[in-house]
Amino acid sequence: MTAVTQSRVNPGLKLSLDLHHSVAESGADSPYGMASNLSTASFGRNANTVDLTQEMPVLQVNYTSGPFQVNGSWFQDAAVKQTIDQVQAGASLEIGESSTLNFGLGHIKTKFDSPYQQVQQNVWNGTVTDRSRAGVLQPVQRS
Repeated sequence: MTAVTQSRVNPGLKLSLDLHHSVAESGADSPYGMASNLSTASFGRNANTVDLTQEMPVLQVNYTSGPFQVNGSWFQDAAVKQTIDQVQAGASLEIGESSTLNFGLGHIKTKFDSPYQQVQQNVWNGTVTDRSRAGVLQPVQRS
């Protein structure tokens, strides 16, 4: 709601009043929250080679298909509501032919609510044990 009122008490005095009320909201559009992410990985890459002898480099990946494993999850829910109430009163007084005195008062009241929750679990190695991953990460042999 916005209301602006101007009136003239005499030809040299101009009064104004501005009232404003607004509400903004955002939040989840379902009962399951705002955002979620479930990441997976497959630890099946055996070796990489790069051929830099051509005009365009070629990357070759030796890959053994393996099962995808969950290696992280992230769930978030948040809601935001902001309320603004504002009032402004002002005046302009003409003094002579070339001077004007402008003055006024203003007040703003805001209320901001933001409940927020996030649950996150990240693991780099998924559910693979060290024994099943043995041999995948080998030091580079330099000649």
